Amino acid sequence: MSEATVLLPVVATVGSLAVPCILGLLAALDESYEGPPSLPALFKFLGPCCLFTGHAILTARKPAAARGDKTYLASAVLLCALFGGGCLKAMGHITAGPPVALAGACGLLFGVTFADLASSASRKTRLVVRLAISCGCCGSSCLIAVGATGGWAAAALGASVAFSVANSAVFVSMHGGPLGARVGQALKVMGSLCLLSGNAIGLGLHSEPPAGVVGGAVADALYGAGALNQAVVVACGLAVGYGAAVVAASEKKTKTA
Repeated sequence: MSEATVLLPVVATVGSLAVPCILGLLAALDESYEGPPSLPALFKFLGPCCLFTGHAILTARKPAAARGDKTYLASAVLLCALFGGGCLKAMGHITAGPPVALAGACGLLFGVTFADLASSASRKTRLVVRLAISCGCCGSSCLIAVGATGGWAAAALGASVAFSVANSAVFVSMHGGPLGARVGQALKVMGSLCLLSGNAIGLGLHSEPPAGVVGGAVADALYGAGALNQAVVVACGLAVGYGAAVVAASEKKTKTA
């Protein structure tokens, strides 16, 4: 039995414990926040700002920016304009924000980035990297759907989930790598999670705890455990999940060494 098979239930259990805590923290933050702009709009604006900054750091470490780097940065700029315009409209500074169709253009640009990465992948490419590319392509498709439908909320949530998994997978693959690169990728993970948080609050997913695999009573208790306890559970969950993911991702490399 492989280590990845053993670690999968551990990661699933840790995730099921962390999700009610995260939603509880978002609910408390949403209750205490006073806009405008709304908390979801603010999260969505901060997301692409982190994505741009993180990828700019990674691109600066290369001798020359590839086409995929340019399209990624351009897409992040467009997302900043889209969500920033929404914030300015909510604050009364402008009368109309950018059209939601702009999200479709972002999806196309992100698609170019991940298509280039997919074309350069081979059987020797690590599984965690292939997972990131697949999730990136999925997220790009969801963004195109958002633009084509005029703001399909479920597609927006799907895009933020896919990009969160993609950026997290890349971050795991960078374990032991240069600090500067890991900082840049960590910012991209934060950006994806900001977008995910904004979409989750916008859909009202933070209003009640999910049962998950730990049972409704446990989820209810974690959801109302208080900010400090929830933060501790989330921090421990992230540490355990990251460690398990690093071990699972490095297994193939160890066996073929």
